[in-house]
Amino acid sequence: MTSSDSTPAPIVAVLQEAFPVESELLGDEVVEDIAAGHAFGRAEGGSSIDLGTTMAALTVAAQFAVAALELYTLLKKNDKEAPTCAVFESTVEERVETSLDSDQRTRVTRICHRIYSRQ
Repeated sequence: MTSSDSTPAPIVAVLQEAFPVESELLGDEVVEDIAAGHAFGRAEGGSSIDLGTTMAALTVAAQFAVAALELYTLLKKNDKEAPTCAVFESTVEERVETSLDSDQRTRVTRICHRIYSRQ
């Protein structure tokens, strides 16, 4: 993940807002590690609950949030104005070459609002 030292705090906030249940399940420290781009392997012991899927989902979400932050910076640089979330959502749909379903659009909108409100 390409991020600067200042990136994890906004990414943690995005993950906690867009994925509150998953963030609560993993705990603040793990969410912060995911936001910082730390890699995780399969644990050999510990809890009988497999958190690997949850960690993988938040890792992808963190990478998406970092990309959203970078996209915001690029769009603002080109237009000299802060882009709207509608522009961001249409850019996401263009990149994934498909329409977002309602759940995906809700997550993208939450991530967009959280990132753009911090800029």
